[in-house]
Amino acid sequence: MDESVEDKARAAALAVGIDLPAACVPGVIDNLALLASHAALLDRFLAEHPEI
Repeated sequence: MDESVEDKARAAALAVGIDLPAACVPGVIDNLALLASHAALLDRFLAEHPEI
């Protein structure tokens, strides 16, 4: 696992006051990647449909 990604996940959890157990880190990283892909898809859609 990329340490910088793990560090970012832990920092984000800490910023909102969440204790992130080591066992949960891989799932959090996977979910953040999924959310980022959904956000990118929405950004592309909205760029192609500015009337919305």
